[in-house]
Amino acid sequence: RYFDKIILFSPSKDTLPMDKLRLDESRVFLKYNDEDLLNFIEEEKEGENLNNLIVLDDSIRDIRNNKTVQKLVLNRRHISHNPEFEHKAGLSVLITSQKFNAADTYLRNNMSDIIIFKTSVKNELEAIKNDLMSDLDKELQDELLKKAFEKKYGFLYIKNYMPTKDRYYINFNKVVYEDEDDDGKIDIVIKDNKNDKTNLK
Repeated sequence: RYFDKIILFSPSKDTLPMDKLRLDESRVFLKYNDEDLLNFIEEEKEGENLNNLIVLDDSIRDIRNNKTVQKLVLNRRHISHNPEFEHKAGLSVLITSQKFNAADTYLRNNMSDIIIFKTSVKNELEAIKNDLMSDLDKELQDELLKKAFEKKYGFLYIKNYMPTKDRYYINFNKVVYEDEDDDGKIDIVIKDNKNDKTNLK
């Protein structure tokens, strides 16, 4: 397993396949609140520097302008670290939202990896292009989004801290840019990932 502990905040808890997720019920909450998050962090600060995951599922309204979550996101590498142990604590934060631009600016600016599913909302698409895809010209932006969304359940995966050549994936297949005709026009080629088990039929 990759994570030692997972704490989940989700108003959809009762609809999730908890038996398949195999999560500790004591760390699953129907609604986000600072107290439960801080209790978890304080508990880990006294622990052995484990590698943990905090999931904020469909909780954007609850964490908007929230100072505790802001501190968590901006200081996650140190916030649960116990200096009595040599190795460093690991802490990842996974946030889901129905709309990309519903998330606070500091969240959007500090995401390392983003998965975007199909949307036709104009101002949301513009926010995605401006915030995440400004290294591409408009034509490439539109073509990339079109390819990402053309299959059911298809998505665009962006590694936000990587250079353009390593930044974009359709599902988990890397996007490669080629000028096959030497005409100056860049073509998007999807490099098949043999380990991608995603079924997009």
